[in-house]
Amino acid sequence: MKMENVSISWFRQEHYQQLLSILEDSSGMPPSYNIWLDQAEKIVENFRRNRVNAHKIEITPEGLRAWCTARGLQANCESCRIFSRETMEKMLEEEMRSHPPKHSLN
Repeated sequence: MKMENVSISWFRQEHYQQLLSILEDSSGMPPSYNIWLDQAEKIVENFRRNRVNAHKIEITPEGLRAWCTARGLQANCESCRIFSRETMEKMLEEEMRSHPPKHSLN
């Protein structure tokens, strides 16, 4: 049975405050990195307990700005989700190309 894949926007502590300053809707984000990290780790653990592959996709302020600018998007939580999902999908596609599944003829 194929496991479901989900992407999780992942932030480093050194980028968190800068990301909050550029996200239009950062008021819905935890005010501190430690609170965010605690919540994010619980989400990842819940996915894994439910046999879902949770892929942590790192987002940097510079990378998010460039990605949003190239697509004409505003920097917000939704653009982080889209960036994470697209990055995960590309990563999984590349993995499939480099390691195609082996099929049994039995």
